[in-house]
Order: sequence, then C-alpha cells, then structure tokens
Amino acid sequence: MKYDIDLTDPTNWSEQAPQTTAKAWSLYDINKQIMVSSKNLNLSLEIASMTKIMTAYVVCKILFGDMQCVNLNPKKLYMRASYYAAKVGGTTANIKEGLRYSIYDLLVGLMLPSGNDASLVLAENFGRFLIIEASRNSSMKLKDCIEMDPYDQEQSRFYVKRFIKRMNAEAQKLKLSNTSFSNPHGLSDKANRSSAQDVTRLTMAALKYTLFAEIVNKYQFISNAVFDWDVRREINDRGCLVTQRWFNLNVLLKDPKNRYKGVKTGQTPNAGSCLCS
Repeated sequence: MKYDIDLTDPTNWSEQAPQTTAKAWSLYDINKQIMVSSKNLNLSLEIASMTKIMTAYVVCKILFGDMQCVNLNPKKLYMRASYYAAKVGGTTANIKEGLRYSIYDLLVGLMLPSGNDASLVLAENFGRFLIIEASRNSSMKLKDCIEMDPYDQEQSRFYVKRFIKRMNAEAQKLKLSNTSFSNPHGLSDKANRSSAQDVTRLTMAALKYTLFAEIVNKYQFISNAVFDWDVRREINDRGCLVTQRWFNLNVLLKDPKNRYKGVKTGQTPNAGSCLCS
C-alpha cells in the first residue's frame, strides 16, 4: 500500500482504528520496512487467488535466476495452452486450448483477471522445464522445452505437481512458516493456506522483480494470443492474432490519486474476500 503520511508516527493515526471483518490482516510500511499494525498476524487461513502471488514469484525466479533462461524476453517466448488448463473452473482469463500466449501475457492474465487457466499454463510449462532441468544429462533450455509437443491431461497434472513442489520450496526459503500450497491458482483446498505475515513477506520478495511490480500495477491490458498450433485450422489461419482485453479485479487501482499499487485480490467461499495491496 502506498502512504501519503508517516504511519509509524502515532500522532498521524485516526482516533479510532478502521473497522474490518477480516479474520487476519497486516499493515506494513514498505518504505521503512516495518509492521505498523496487525491482527492475527500468524493465523493460517485459505488465501484464495492470493496464491497466484507465489505462482508469479516462482515464474520470475526461474526466468531471472536460472542460468539457462538468461537473456530471454518474456514478451517473445510463447507457451501453448492445454485442454486441462483451458477447461479449469473459477475465475478465468479466457485462455483457449491450442493457442500460444507469451509468458508476459500469461502473467498478466494470472494477476489481472485472476485467470486460473493462465496459472495452469504457466505451471504446466515451467513444471515440465523443472523436471527436465533436474536431469543431470539435460542441457535443454526453457525456450526449447516449451516448443515440445503438447501433452495429455495426465502429463499436465504431473508437471503442475512439480511446479507446486517448487512453490512450497520457495515458501520454505522465504521462511513462510504458516504457508503451504496445493495448487497454483487458489481454488478452495484446506492444504492451500497462508497468513497475513507470510503474504506480506512473500509480496515484498515478489515486488523486487521489476516484471512482477509492473504487471500488478496495471489496471487493464490487451493480450495477443497466436493461432499456430491447432492442426485442425487451415494453414492460412495459423499465425493470426487473437486479441482480448483484461481488467484488474482490484478496483483500488482506479483511484484517481494513484495511491495504491497492486497486488492481488482473491475470493472463495472458504477464504472469503482477500486483498493484498
């Protein structure tokens, strides 16, 4: 959250704290890097689509931390959408099976319209890369990996499982002691949970990536997907662009004074309404 006053000075606080129905929350000063106030800071709860903060963080860490991904442009590297990803329920970025989307567009589709489908396309492709990369004899690069033939639903689940394993590994590295992940999108699952403290810490780590910070601060975006894989299409139709506009579900970004920056909303029946901003 972006502040116009020094919230660490008690003289600047309101006489009465704002009322909220949230079971847990934290108020963190990003400039001074201190916790200003909180409630049930370490209470572990389902976090719905705020899960996608970790999904995006893992993608950024692989892109900018893996030696085989050096100098790759996420706007020019495309991933195909599988049937498994395109058919997932919940909030959607309207990802279509067989189309190719850039990593950049998939991250936008993940964080703005909160696309569960976008999360699975990323998890499938990066999960497969992690499996191949783990082979001692493998020299395959990410660009080569995502150009491989599409895979069936069972393979998709296997690759997603590997990506989730990396999500939990990163949670341990960040010392998110109240956090565990069971999927990359945040659909209701008791094993998919975190705390206000951990979400704050994760978000601070994710915002260090310029790519992440840029995307979560967008209110709208026009995406271009490419027809060049579906063999059922006429040859002249392949390579055509499919355009769609995405809007951020975080309405705070419409603030005319630009006082807010991202990051993610979320809502499920079990988690209730969630916000990281």
